Amino acid sequence: MSRVRAATVVALLVVLVSTASTVGAVVGHSGPPDGAVDRASGSAEDAAASDDRPNASDPDPANQTRPGVVQTVTYNRTPNVTGSIRATHRYRVAPNTSSVVVYDYEHVAVLDSDGFVERPSGRWNWDGNERQPTLTLRIAVNRSGGGGEFAGLEWADTRQWSLTRPPVSFAYRSSSHEDWVYSWRDTAAYDRETRLAGTGYTGGSVVYLGPHETFDQTAAGQRFRVVRPPGDDGGAADPARVLETLTAAATQLQVGARDEVVNAFVGPEPLRTGGLTAPARGESQDFWVAANRSVAAPENLWVHEYVHTRQNVTLGPEMTWFREASATYYAGLLSLRQGIDGRNGFERFVDRLQRNDTADAVLSNESTWETGMAPYLKGPRVLAALDARIRAATERNRTLQDVFRRVNAVNGTLGYDRFAGIVGNLSDTNATAWLDAHVASPNPVSPPTNPWAYTAPKKTADADDDGLITAAERDLGTHPFDSDTDSDGLTDGFEVAMGTDPTDSDTDGDSLPDGLELDIGTSARIGDTDLDGFSDDIEFASASDATQWDSTPERPGAYAPLLDWHRGGAAVLAFTWNREDSPS
Repeated sequence: MSRVRAATVVALLVVLVSTASTVGAVVGHSGPPDGAVDRASGSAEDAAASDDRPNASDPDPANQTRPGVVQTVTYNRTPNVTGSIRATHRYRVAPNTSSVVVYDYEHVAVLDSDGFVERPSGRWNWDGNERQPTLTLRIAVNRSGGGGEFAGLEWADTRQWSLTRPPVSFAYRSSSHEDWVYSWRDTAAYDRETRLAGTGYTGGSVVYLGPHETFDQTAAGQRFRVVRPPGDDGGAADPARVLETLTAAATQLQVGARDEVVNAFVGPEPLRTGGLTAPARGESQDFWVAANRSVAAPENLWVHEYVHTRQNVTLGPEMTWFREASATYYAGLLSLRQGIDGRNGFERFVDRLQRNDTADAVLSNESTWETGMAPYLKGPRVLAALDARIRAATERNRTLQDVFRRVNAVNGTLGYDRFAGIVGNLSDTNATAWLDAHVASPNPVSPPTNPWAYTAPKKTADADDDGLITAAERDLGTHPFDSDTDSDGLTDGFEVAMGTDPTDSDTDGDSLPDGLELDIGTSARIGDTDLDGFSDDIEFASASDATQWDSTPERPGAYAPLLDWHRGGAAVLAFTWNREDSPS
């Protein structure tokens, strides 16, 4: 069993060295940097024409294997200027490196430079002389994610804390590499050190500045860390509960693409209600979730963002819907299988899948989406129905997770036709016609409502923790997501062990629920526990002892109880008089 560890961080200087292996895509940088100044020749043209032979001025062969650049980034809060932070980028350049280019970052102002020359394109190029060139930046943090359902701040800086994903991209050229080295792609070819001038925490790409607490747990080869402001404000999700659902999801989701570390940042106000997963840098993945989002089914935003960290594919234009559709579907499905909110969670999950919101959207054609919520609403409906089809076609031997895993293994861009081919191969069916009807057309889709369509394939699973495995629940007719199917106050597994019927709240038919009988000491399997000729409910109503044969009602049959039954007990509201049985 994993142990949760909590720590309050008060360090004044944090250093993180990253030589990354898993990288998220960064849009907007392609081809050699324009206007690069080559240290050896002094021009971009000469750099492009270089034959990349080892630098003759560097006699040490070890330099050919050392990182060409070590980037050190130091972050500092600016509490007197709310809405921004300060960052200093320092580059230690190896002798065999000829060019270093820092990009024209959005929402960034360069406050000072040493050893860099600004180009007309807005990029900053190393002048070839200063061995440790430096840029000092002011980074605007308070930025919105858009309008409509996604309105509000995605990153924020307040007087107490800052949460942001600051830019760090750069490129360099050296004699050790044939082509330009890009920091967001060639992560093994450089080192990055991240420092905090004050207390804070750095993930793979997200930076939190300010006092904070961390909580850790490991599962399925991953280390999970929850980072939040210190103290419990009463409205934030319990870190232990968050770690419990994340580590359970890590075990449940067998689709490959695992990073060693997953950092979950708790996002207080003024961040928008919701969450966001940042593109990966290095060996860890980061996301934040609004502090007021609890662990609940089916909208478990903590698992939703975690699923994003397990997506490792470039989606083509006809498949962009799959990103949010799969995260939304599995957030609900995995929460059910964790037993979160029991039958109520299941019913909310199915109710959400049955809604016809965005029903006319063609998922493969984004121009037909009247709202950006189409992948969140129609997408999960399609995947739920597809998952059921795959399970039925393979006798429950394969599921949508097998498709997800194969998708993650795709080299290059995943297009619609390739996706259809993967589904068809795994289900041994021609999936194109069905996908054409429900993904490439505005036709409605009807996901299943039967709970057995959503149980884990492993027959020994016990989602509701009632002591009955899935196979036994199916045989008995009990509900796989409700530990007390008949609502009599006794769990299904306990009833099976006791010999009562878990699908009938009154096994012996004496008008007393099984759970109440256990409380008052009568038998839930025999209507007349003491065999005195009076049923247990008559004795219970007349205040005689239903467990003692010589204790009988004074007026046989004259009283009938009117009960108010709740789980865990019953209250006698009144006695009703039966005139036919009353004395004459």
